[in-house]
Amino acid sequence: MQLLKKYNDNFSLDVDRPKGKILLAFQACADKSKRNNFVDNLFHAEKYSLTNDTFKITRKQAFFDPFRGIGQINIRLLSINEDDKTKLVFETTPFKNDDKYDFLFLLFFLVVWTIASFFISTNFYTIIIVLLGWAVIPLILHFWLKLNKTKLRNYSYSFIQKLFD
Repeated sequence: MQLLKKYNDNFSLDVDRPKGKILLAFQACADKSKRNNFVDNLFHAEKYSLTNDTFKITRKQAFFDPFRGIGQINIRLLSINEDDKTKLVFETTPFKNDDKYDFLFLLFFLVVWTIASFFISTNFYTIIIVLLGWAVIPLILHFWLKLNKTKLRNYSYSFIQKLFD
C-alpha cells in the first residue's frame, strides 16, 4: 500500500570495519537463526537471512516481549573507497508485508460498525460516536506505526553495536 510507505525509515551508518568482516558476522547470525526452536520464538522471535550484500532481520511479536518493535530491517553493505570502512544502509519497515489485509479488515469493520450504528439509532449521539470511531482508530494506528518505526531504528543501532562489541 502506497499510504504505508511513509512509515518506512531509511538511514545509514559508517562502520570502521572491512566489508568481509561484517559479512562474516552477519553470516554467523544467519546460521544461528536457522536453529529455530520453540524457546527462541517465545523470547526473541527474530529471523535473520543474508543474500549477497543484504542482511535482512524479520522481527515478530514474542510472547514474553509483546511491546517490542515488529517489522523488517534490511541492511545493505556498501564499500567506501578506504579498505577499512563500510557504509551500512538501513531500511526499516514497521509492519509485516501482509498487514495490508489487516488494514482492509479494519476499514471493513468501521464500515459495518457505522451501518449497524445507524440502523440501531440515528440521533446526534450516534453520529458523534461514529465520527469518534472514524477519527480515533486511524489516529491510534498512526501513532502505533510511528512508535514502531522508532523502536526498529533503536533496535538497529543496538544490534550493530552488540554485533561489533
